[in-house]
Amino acid sequence: TPVPNAREGVIGVVQVRGRVLPVIDVRVRVGLAAAEPTPDTRLVVVRLGERVVALRVDRARELVRLEPEQVEPPPDLVAAGSGGLVCGVTRIRGRTLLVIDLGKLIGEERVHGE
Repeated sequence: TPVPNAREGVIGVVQVRGRVLPVIDVRVRVGLAAAEPTPDTRLVVVRLGERVVALRVDRARELVRLEPEQVEPPPDLVAAGSGGLVCGVTRIRGRTLLVIDLGKLIGEERVHGE
């Protein structure tokens, strides 16, 4: 369900287990162009403190829980280029993953000069 006059990236609301959640398009929040949903598009429900939202992502292969000692600071160029959205990097099973600052992604913090 679309939300009139919502801030950039909030594309609507969805009901999940009896609770109405805002849906945030991650592509738009990170400065990419919006894309039409595909069969691979997923909603990932996340919680930060008391705030619960659904993130629309292009694809989700798996979700992993990281311990703080598994995350290293990102290279300066990556951190600066992401507007502070990338807060760390980690390696899991031979893959390098970027760790996103969920507070900046779903919160009131500004991303990419909004």
